[in-house]
Amino acid sequence: MSSSKDFIKIKLNTLGVRTLPHPFAKDIQEIYCYVQAKSLKEIDIPNDPNPRDPITDKKSFDELSEIVAQADTHPDMFGYAAIGLHIYASEAELDNKTGELTLSLSKSKTTRDGLVNGNHLLKAIQDADEVPEDRFVRAFIMTKVPELKKLDISVGLNSSNEVSKESIWNYQGKLDWIKKSIKNTEWEDLVVYHQGDTGNFPVRDILTTLYTLRIDGTEMKFTPEINTVGYGRKHTVMSIYDIDENIKLFSARDKDLAKILKFQDYMQFTAEKLWKEAGGDEDTYMFKTYSATKCPSNPTEGKPDRMLQNGVLVPLLAAFRALIAYDGKFDYHKAKTIWDSIGAELMLEPHMTANNYGELRPVGYDTTFWMNSFMKVLKEAKMQYPKYKRKSA
Repeated sequence: MSSSKDFIKIKLNTLGVRTLPHPFAKDIQEIYCYVQAKSLKEIDIPNDPNPRDPITDKKSFDELSEIVAQADTHPDMFGYAAIGLHIYASEAELDNKTGELTLSLSKSKTTRDGLVNGNHLLKAIQDADEVPEDRFVRAFIMTKVPELKKLDISVGLNSSNEVSKESIWNYQGKLDWIKKSIKNTEWEDLVVYHQGDTGNFPVRDILTTLYTLRIDGTEMKFTPEINTVGYGRKHTVMSIYDIDENIKLFSARDKDLAKILKFQDYMQFTAEKLWKEAGGDEDTYMFKTYSATKCPSNPTEGKPDRMLQNGVLVPLLAAFRALIAYDGKFDYHKAKTIWDSIGAELMLEPHMTANNYGELRPVGYDTTFWMNSFMKVLKEAKMQYPKYKRKSA
């Protein structure tokens, strides 16, 4: 039996409360009311039902905060201008004498009570310097909504700005295996899992990287299959992940993910250095200005001036799936040894191809470049590690 410890109690100062039972789902109760905006200043309402967090750095948010604080002529029309607050609660109890509405919000992460829409409005009220006493906002409270329906309702209420696939997957727990894989690494707090999340590295980039490193069984054949979807077609990778039975294609590398990301960073931090040491042409399309948001860790001293463009990075990283095909896992140290040995050679082809095209983009789709990179890594692996040669004999 649930106790008071299982719930968060929220008290709202209200006017004009109306209660309406759902016409078909008799357990669901709908409560419509106006809530005094000032009473919301210190209230903490969980955002668990919403797949995304509020993005508070936009100009529109600053403008909303200013409007909340402005005095208005009577009657106050702000309640109509703002869409209001939509809240899931387990129970709701109204004190008819004072107009105080007490909401019981379950603390359980599986129940997901709390604010499903209106977080921008709530944050704007809480950030405003002063809020007029007679400023009210509309509130719509729903009690005992089935868990299976909450996500659908949330997506519908947030339709003015489409809810991303990542936000929905995060809500459903379909990205939890990634969080577990990079826990206690430099990546733990850097990945963006949903809209409004802190961090700077999109989770879709991780999914794309893992897709390019999937094993299809043709790696040790004379002509391995080459699929360039991992470059320039992230929407296709996202559509593949959206099918539940395909998630295992990505999560198969869960124990390798931290090592893969570490190696990807190492490639970025050493690429231009290897290229210059080998006498590579300074005039090349392969590099772009270094961005900490795309390469957050720092395995070397200092930071490079430039890093690899995706049209080069993605195919070259994909070539190292040869190691996974042999070992059944990704070995960071082997990959690093091979990259240190032939990294400059691997970059020569995309440099020449991009210079011929006059741009880099076609390089990322060039299946010959993907194939040649894979074969070079495979050849070097056999030279560095004799057991590979015996396995493929």
